[in-house]
Amino acid sequence: MFSELKQGPPQPQFVAAPDEWMAALSRIPLLCQPGDAWLYNTCSDIQGVLIARVSGRPLPEPLGMADTGFGVPASKLGRFTSYYRTGPAGGLELVDPPDGQWRSLPAFPSGAGGLVSTVDDWHRFARMLLAGGIAGGRGCCRPRRCSR
Repeated sequence: MFSELKQGPPQPQFVAAPDEWMAALSRIPLLCQPGDAWLYNTCSDIQGVLIARVSGRPLPEPLGMADTGFGVPASKLGRFTSYYRTGPAGGLELVDPPDGQWRSLPAFPSGAGGLVSTVDDWHRFARMLLAGGIAGGRGCCRPRRCSR
């Protein structure tokens, strides 16, 4: 499943477009019965596809965070840094340079991850969480009123 769907460390430019990804997913046998387990990455990707289909557009920038997205516009690449991870010997190894995978939008904006951001936008997100879901005076979701 992981190799077919390109699950695992972020590789946005290698994941198929949503329709092709969903078709590949449909060919993989269930790992468990529905409701018995939750595969966070896969299920979040499915939710992202559903959100895009219902809204009629790809996943948006969250919370109006102008420097957060699934790709880095050419005008902002000069501000973008490399992506590193811990290497086998304990040091850092380069995974992706600034002009690498995030230089353009992926075919499949993942509901599970793959966003790039800035410290300022992360701070905005943290303030929204601390404010109980309120960002810029607006709630992130519309509260439902009980009709009873």
